[in-house]
Parts: sequence; structure tokens; C-alpha cells
Amino acid sequence: MEHCMSSISKQEPEQLLTLWWRIWYKRNKFIHDSLWLKDELVQNWSTDYLSRYQMAHVLTNNVDTTIILPNHVETQASHLDEDTICLFVDDGVDEERMKVGLGAVLYDKNERVLASSASPLLSTMKPHLAEAYVVLQGLSLCLHLGYSKVIVKSDCLRVCQAICNKTDCASDFGMILQDIISLSGQLVSFSIKHCNGTHNCVSHSLVKLALSMEESKVWWLGLPIYLWPDL
Repeated sequence: MEHCMSSISKQEPEQLLTLWWRIWYKRNKFIHDSLWLKDELVQNWSTDYLSRYQMAHVLTNNVDTTIILPNHVETQASHLDEDTICLFVDDGVDEERMKVGLGAVLYDKNERVLASSASPLLSTMKPHLAEAYVVLQGLSLCLHLGYSKVIVKSDCLRVCQAICNKTDCASDFGMILQDIISLSGQLVSFSIKHCNGTHNCVSHSLVKLALSMEESKVWWLGLPIYLWPDL
């Protein structure tokens, strides 16, 4: 047991114990109340409860939650000006469950995470449409946090080109593009650049997390702790 505990991260025992606690609760509800909780509800409750506990612990103890990513996670954000932030976005479509996952993460020039978000949508939208939507969602988050100089990084070339060219088309895609252009007009500076998946791995992990969630979440000054094993 001691060897096992020494070979895992500090966060993993918390995840495991919280999950066991909820499994015990599930067992009691079935035995005493004849109610059967779905496995997905057990897992979602566990991750949500742990996230809320950790954030409350941070606020109570005034702990610095600013996260600097591991050395192997490259973001290419170090070239930014002092007051410019980098917004990485990604999307994933689960056609079988008719569900879309959106992920976004904000970095400063020191590659510190300023905020991150994961959003599930019950939808059958195409990948390029979902990517445009997460760009719009990410820009809204930037404005809400007071950032006025933003560089967006996306691995969807179609969306990057459409925004740069200010493409105008009568479709759902065109409507989202117009909203993006309108929102970007409220910024002091805005640009969008294409990047490869190597530099987009954090937002991709947030997408996978979003596909397992029931509601959207935003983490200020960091990432959800249980995301780290994927990085």
C-alpha cells in the first residue's frame, strides 16, 4: 500500500477517496431507499464535490492557485506582450451521444493559466461550427475578466481563415462568425492564429472532460485538479 501511494500524485488519492465515499452512498441509497443511482451521476458528483472543496480550501487559506504548466506542455505564449493573453480553444463531437464538448484556456506571457473552462452541449453541430462557438465563448470570458488584448489559437484552419477574412454567409456558421467579429471589436487588439495539436493539448483535455460533464464550469486562475493526469 505504501509503495502504491508513493507512485501516484498527491491529487489522485483525493479523487479515489471521494469516489469511494460516493460509491458507499450509492450502495446505502439502494439498500435503505431502493434507489439506484447511475454510475455517471456518481462520478460527476465526485469530481464536482472535490473541485468545490479544493476551491473553498484555496479561498479559506489564501493559497496561490496560479498554475504553471509542466515543461513538456508547450503553448508558444512566451512571445506575448506584457498585457496580451493567449486563448487556446478546442472542440470535440460525440455523434453517438449527440453531444459536443468545448474547452478553452487562457495564458499570460509567462505561460501561467489565468482561467479555463469546459462546456458540454447537447447538439449535433459540425466540428467547425463547434470550434467557432468555443471561440465566441472564449472571447466572452476574456471580456468578462477584463482582458482587452487577445490572441486566439485554434487547430481548425477553416475557422481561423473565416475569421481573418471576415467571411459573410447566410448560415449558422456565418451568424457565429458575425458575433465573433462584433465581440472582437470591443477589444483593443485581436488576432487568431492556427496552431497544431501539440500546442493545444490542454484545451483538448478540457474537451474530453466536458464530454463527461452535465453543465459548464469555469476555473479561475487554474485548471481542474483531476485534469492533470491527462497532461
